[in-house]
Amino acid sequence: MDAAKSRFESAAELGEKYDLDTARAEAGVEFTNTCLERADRQVRFEELLTEAQRLVSDARTASINGEEGRASQQYCEAKSKLEGVLAASDEKPSSSVVESKQLYTRLEEALSSGADSSGTEKKSSTETETATTEQSSRSNGQRPTRDDLINELQTLTEELGGAPKAPEMDDQGSYSTHEYYRKFGSWNDALDAAGIDRRESLLTELERVAADIGEIPSTTQSMNTVDTAPGCMPISLGR
Repeated sequence: MDAAKSRFESAAELGEKYDLDTARAEAGVEFTNTCLERADRQVRFEELLTEAQRLVSDARTASINGEEGRASQQYCEAKSKLEGVLAASDEKPSSSVVESKQLYTRLEEALSSGADSSGTEKKSSTETETATTEQSSRSNGQRPTRDDLINELQTLTEELGGAPKAPEMDDQGSYSTHEYYRKFGSWNDALDAAGIDRRESLLTELERVAADIGEIPSTTQSMNTVDTAPGCMPISLGR
């Protein structure tokens, strides 16, 4: 995409130099700029979302271990992260926005309902821990190695044609995202370890838009056609 931008810029410069029509080249520059800006913005939003997801996962573990004070603190931090993400997203309905709002609501309820919610959250966390452990050890009763997780992540990426979201791993993968947090610390770090470029996945999707339209789409066309709304990412939070 960077190379395409350079070619469009060169074409526009040559057109101006020789008094040629530069409208198409200028449209190409605008489109590539839009793609690159959206990709960079998406990566940043994704980092905020996965950080909130990590905090929720850590809070659940702390609650299981009876560290309710630490769990409450991490839930508050996760809630703060989600506030920033939701404030930056637009109002267009999307699964990621809906899921973010649902998790935000659950966090508010957990933080406002006092001791009763602590017990409920602890029970829920224990059930989650049990379920993810069963999923991760379904094949041989042992926890997966780092290489096992990377191979599974790369396989799912090939099947989906792009960087998977955490819930897609839970739904379709052999291992739960809990194992990825355990080994890598965050979902983004796991993607990086597997050599999966999240930014490139978005650029590929934007290039698909251009191919489907049959011409260089305008900024409005790209925003109306790409699956992800501007300011919203295909990222989902922990369960």
